[in-house]
Amino acid sequence: MMSRHITVWTQRFLQQFGYTAHKCQCSCINFHHLTASSAFRNLQNFSLKNATLQDYSHESNIKNCLMYTTDIKDGPRTQHVLSIIDSLKETGSRSIKPDIYKPQNQRMAWLKDMHRLLMKSVVFKPEKQDLAEFSKKAPHSFSTNALMSMAWDIQQVDKETMKIIVALWRRFDSMTVEEILTTADIFFYRGVTCQWYTSAMISYAEEIFELLSFTPPQLTRLVFHISNHGSAPPALWDNIEKRLLENLSDFDINLLAIICQLCFTDQSRIKSPILVDKIASKLLENLSSLRGSYLQMMMKMLRFSNYIKISFYQQLGDKLITSKYFKEFHTPSEVMHIAFAYASVRMTHPELFQSILKYCLTSRHQFRLKDMAKLVWACGTLVTTQEKNIAYVHDILLKLQRNIAMNDIQKYPDSLLDLLMGLALLNIYPHHFINIAFDPAILKVLLGLPPEREKFFQLMFLDNSLSIECPNYSGFRLTEAEYASVALKVSGKCLELDMEFRKSVKPALSALVNLLGSDYVQCKFVLPHCRTSDIVLAYDMDKKIFVKPVSKPLRSTNNADEHSCNKSIQDVALLLLSRMQTSFNDQPLGVLYCKIRQLQAVGYKVIPVDANEAMSYTFLDMETTQRLLLDHISAALGTDVSKVLHSKYNE
Repeated sequence: MMSRHITVWTQRFLQQFGYTAHKCQCSCINFHHLTASSAFRNLQNFSLKNATLQDYSHESNIKNCLMYTTDIKDGPRTQHVLSIIDSLKETGSRSIKPDIYKPQNQRMAWLKDMHRLLMKSVVFKPEKQDLAEFSKKAPHSFSTNALMSMAWDIQQVDKETMKIIVALWRRFDSMTVEEILTTADIFFYRGVTCQWYTSAMISYAEEIFELLSFTPPQLTRLVFHISNHGSAPPALWDNIEKRLLENLSDFDINLLAIICQLCFTDQSRIKSPILVDKIASKLLENLSSLRGSYLQMMMKMLRFSNYIKISFYQQLGDKLITSKYFKEFHTPSEVMHIAFAYASVRMTHPELFQSILKYCLTSRHQFRLKDMAKLVWACGTLVTTQEKNIAYVHDILLKLQRNIAMNDIQKYPDSLLDLLMGLALLNIYPHHFINIAFDPAILKVLLGLPPEREKFFQLMFLDNSLSIECPNYSGFRLTEAEYASVALKVSGKCLELDMEFRKSVKPALSALVNLLGSDYVQCKFVLPHCRTSDIVLAYDMDKKIFVKPVSKPLRSTNNADEHSCNKSIQDVALLLLSRMQTSFNDQPLGVLYCKIRQLQAVGYKVIPVDANEAMSYTFLDMETTQRLLLDHISAALGTDVSKVLHSKYNE
């Protein structure tokens, strides 16, 4: 049984490098029957001119694997492949080595700190074996401990050291889980990038996971190496989740936090809602035992796994503000992630946010623009407009103005836009920072950001918001050409698409058009920077009739017309809400809150229709929908407009 599993995982490992492994009748891999045909096909058209370091590393992987087979079919082809790889060294500007790409050097310091913490449970064998001894004997003559001891002396992966690595992963079936993981720990600890060994270990774990027994620290170390490697088969993640669920009570809360962070780093969402809920419950029970910097790790995972349980977030917030936990935090970045998680899942907790803002304001640690931008964005999203909270936001803004260097803004102008976006949601417009954001030099950087960092929507939102809520601002703004360019970028979400997505709009629109006529009902993005479709009407309060609505361009300097000058005409905006526009206690989220405020500022009577009623329009008959909508309009205008309904159905 073990032999069958080894066959499968070894095949998969070798196939990563373009090889085909042929099975023998004894159900084990015959290493004398490896072919280099696939590798040759991949390499014969390889462009030396366009080769990158990753290309070099990949080809070196193939070359190393070719070297460690005792006999290779298609020998001439294999030699041709090796000659192509050798030519890479001659054409490159630097020496090409199999370990030239070291992901560990580009990872954050916390990854190494985390590994040192995990290594506290690891005991190394005292046996010492010189690396040079390996070439004097056959690999099978060395004990596993001897090979592991040699691994300590490996400084880079080359032809000779690769033989030791291959010898280790070939004997996985006779090694313990601890030995397999410890070898991977050695390579990481020594700073040696050994993707071959980690790939083999992951494939092996996937195939026989159910046969392997892991202690909580061992399973955590496996997840660590999977995350550091960068990927793992979905089936392996499923098995890890299953094992966690079965043995969750055995795991220390800090080990769970590490697993949560590693899952988040690897962008592996925990699929089991039961497991996520049990982890959340364990967090509440063991919060006092959790290291201060580890709470953000768990919050990232809960957010990424779409965990939404109102009672959990309420209880967690209550525990945080009544305990001494805030003293455990080391940097404002750690508390920012808590606020960001609450905003991402639309959970309000004003008292918690007050404590977070106070901590950031009084902390002696220097805070980054990026962290404060996300914190203020979270405050704006959850509409933390309580008097003390707003005062803290203003104080943080002053502290930022004093301490943030201009080169930080030039390096991360997108963070400045996030900051200003959060402030705008709260109706705060700091002229100093707005002027910097729209400065031609900074704006040029913003308009040229890569897709994952682009801020076109925020630019339009801020520019239009200035026209509405900050008319006296006289600093830099988008030019007409820049505004047109930005508007084109955000036009991807068209009105028709939004109406298809928000199912309640069409039946409400059809009901009003049937009642009033198409000339008297409009459906559009009333504010172009708020990309949700709304229904617009206009009612003459003197004549008691509906009239044709007229658009109000925000950037025009001359908006005067007969309609706008007629003070008896009241413009009406019907906002059919969706669940995603409100928090879980039914309060408007930041964009909706700001939109209502701005619509009122430009003269609209705003009528929000809650999500439950709006969705009911999809199955109610038209007359009932008409009555409900006219009731809302009558209440908002303070006059009965239902006579149009009576006139229609009495004809």
